[in-house]
Amino acid sequence: MPPHALIIRAAGTNCDRELAHAFELAGAAVVVSHLNLLLEDPCQINRADIIGFPGGFSYGDDIAAGRIFAEQLRHRLIEPLRAAIQRSVPIIGICNGFQVLIKMGLLPDPESGRQQATLADNASGRFVARWVPLDVPKETVCIWTKGLSSLQLPIAHGEGRFVPVSGERLEQWRRAGQIAIRYGQGGNP
Repeated sequence: MPPHALIIRAAGTNCDRELAHAFELAGAAVVVSHLNLLLEDPCQINRADIIGFPGGFSYGDDIAAGRIFAEQLRHRLIEPLRAAIQRSVPIIGICNGFQVLIKMGLLPDPESGRQQATLADNASGRFVARWVPLDVPKETVCIWTKGLSSLQLPIAHGEGRFVPVSGERLEQWRRAGQIAIRYGQGGNP
């Protein structure tokens, strides 16, 4: 039986079809569920073997990238999502989906119960769209990047600068292997 992949989308997300296609290519049976339907039937999360949050501009990113989507999830679906993490369900957030996971406090520390980092405005102060080199730390435990050393991916965001609550927390995540990728290449993060 193929793994059951659940993709959670909301108004403004626009990469759910690409994510569904990727999961299908990997052999998963995919269900794309709008947040409103998931709020009516949160048991869909209990049936998921993989959960994906696609990119886009959820709710127009009117307050901050991913903030409204994250707040709806945090207030109504945080417990089923934490239960999925406890069951070792892989969860991936791509682009705006990553911003959502950060803002709702599921990354990088789902046990903390609060947001431990944010994605702030780019240092340039401008929207950036280009391909970037990325390093994968050798010590990463991330199932999505473990075993890779470097890669190039496209970025397209105005709020992509990862800012941890403290340098100490960032160092804890690094030591625990929780850094999946980092900007830079060849030792120049």
